[in-house]
Amino acid sequence: VLAMPVVAAVASNFLHGRRIYLPGLALAIVALPYVVANPSRPLLGADSVLVEDRLSQYFTNVPDHFDDYDEAARMISGAKCDQVGLVSPFDGREYLVWVTARAYDPGTRVEQILVKNVSRRLKIQFAPCAIVVLSPVQVGEMVYENRTYVRSVAREGFNLYLAGDHSP
Repeated sequence: VLAMPVVAAVASNFLHGRRIYLPGLALAIVALPYVVANPSRPLLGADSVLVEDRLSQYFTNVPDHFDDYDEAARMISGAKCDQVGLVSPFDGREYLVWVTARAYDPGTRVEQILVKNVSRRLKIQFAPCAIVVLSPVQVGEMVYENRTYVRSVAREGFNLYLAGDHSP
């Protein structure tokens, strides 16, 4: 990518008129199979990105997790909760929490809590009414900022805790 300006400058010195379009056309033809038949997001067919809804496309590579995230998002929305704390490992799929929670309520705010890296010094004013933990936990209740949260969804690697005053 960084070499493209140099390649373009050299190509413009050697290719004149309509021939200047040949390298771009060749690259487009070579890329076509990857665009049309991408295994996770194909352009054509029954699973086409033109047919599938946007939310389900986020779960293409983790389809077995959609129900967990969707159930949690419905419970968060049903509890009238618009502040969600997130506890995620460094490789957690936190974006899936964002998109499913915002699918039910676009005003939902999702913030990392219980951060263990140097950014923990940057305290923010945030009082979640729900906490999503994207790792295995054994406890049925947790306390954060002097508020008790009760586990409402418990799956392997996915847990939802609702504040006592927001539990169903």
